[in-house]
Amino acid sequence: MFVRLLGLASVGVVLAICFHEAIKLIAGRHRVLKLSPQGFTDTNIAPETVPWTSVERLSIVSPNFLSSQRNIAVQVHINGAGWERLTLTRGAKINRSQTGGMWIMHPGRQSEFSSFVDTVRSYALANGGKVD
Repeated sequence: MFVRLLGLASVGVVLAICFHEAIKLIAGRHRVLKLSPQGFTDTNIAPETVPWTSVERLSIVSPNFLSSQRNIAVQVHINGAGWERLTLTRGAKINRSQTGGMWIMHPGRQSEFSSFVDTVRSYALANGGKVD
């Protein structure tokens, strides 16, 4: 009797955790990256659009981890006036203080890193941004 009650309680807890995680996935905040001729918007950085004309430099972020190097993001450096008009997220503020720029993270398996970088670079070049 006790084992059966313990089993039912365990199943109930697991179901509650699964339901909670499903709700978080459906209603949670998801990253949105939007590229347009006016600029780019990344909800991990700020809700406002960063104009291409304020972009001073783009570079690739490749940290070394356990002796393997992996490209993970495009680092964007913008001019001072560009920073002033943005409402930065907490992560973007930390990133700015540590690196002096902002990171547009690669979406992972959804695209190849090289095509991701080429797309960002092309938008910047075509719309007034400075690219290395």
